[in-house]
Amino acid sequence: MHGRRRVSASLASSPEFLEQSAAKAKSYRALLGAVLQASAAKSYLDKQIALSAKLCELNPEAATSWNYRKRATLANHNSENTPIGELPADLRVSVAEAELTVSEAALKRNPKSYCAWYHRRWVLDTWIGKDFAVKPFDAVLERECTLTEQFLSLDPRNFHGWGYRRYLAEFVGETPETELAFSRRLIERDLSNYSAWHHRSAVLPACHGSAAIGGGDAESESRWRGTMGAMSAAATHIPADTLLEEQDLWFQAAVTEPADQAAWVYARWVSGLGSRLEDPEARARVREKDVKQAREVLALEPDATWALVHLANALAAPLDASEADREEARRLYAQLAEVDVDRSGMYEEWARTL
Repeated sequence: MHGRRRVSASLASSPEFLEQSAAKAKSYRALLGAVLQASAAKSYLDKQIALSAKLCELNPEAATSWNYRKRATLANHNSENTPIGELPADLRVSVAEAELTVSEAALKRNPKSYCAWYHRRWVLDTWIGKDFAVKPFDAVLERECTLTEQFLSLDPRNFHGWGYRRYLAEFVGETPETELAFSRRLIERDLSNYSAWHHRSAVLPACHGSAAIGGGDAESESRWRGTMGAMSAAATHIPADTLLEEQDLWFQAAVTEPADQAAWVYARWVSGLGSRLEDPEARARVREKDVKQAREVLALEPDATWALVHLANALAAPLDASEADREEARRLYAQLAEVDVDRSGMYEEWARTL
């Protein structure tokens, strides 16, 4: 976790610990020097490649060592610059599995290593490519999907793992509906899984005709991109009936644990999409359900902060909101200023703007 010491202050200042740290630093500098020397000399002997693997495991963010390994695989297994797709399948699988194993060891040390996750993408793009569905390459992809699920089960909030899963889904041509079902399984397992809710917001637009999320050329932009809260043109194509179904999902989570922020953040995203529907009747249906569900949560927990915020915002959001709705929203903001004192100034400002 952020802000936590890896070792206690007393241990970090002990002579024994300082002596061990100095010895480790000396060993690491020697290892780094050997890899840098091999890289500069463009020497790719087996013993040097083994040293680079050890360096990647000790320091998963040692970018030079990962780049050295990329050059080494190409130099040792494709010195004649033959198109990778024309190389023997067994060779390509062997190289890919070796590099993925090194990356896996690094990720066990640091599951959020940018370099280690990127190396996996490079391996698949370079050594597997479009042959992912053909034996023996399919076994590599199957293991990657399994391994990614294992990483996410260990740390559901590892955004690197989620990003890699979306990459795999696009790489193998997985349907967005499959990913939507996956996010639901994880949400039902843990309602507080922020990343699973975000994953849902990233793939839901792709289930409704969006070839690219976030703008740009459809062929060069990933259809899996997107951030929760982003109101892209693609996201506004989601029909009202789907948004109403998504409201049922966040409501199940909110009524179970009203104080949990995760479902309410997703609820705000869904509400934002509803407010942008072109059909006035559709917009009204989404808003009415927002109001109804927030009231139901408040019937169980009258001072539930997130439910109060959601209800007040739903009442005050439309430009043509009635004066009665605006007045109720002001009362709710006043209540929030009392139950959530740390943010009282924010609620008072919101009330003033109505």
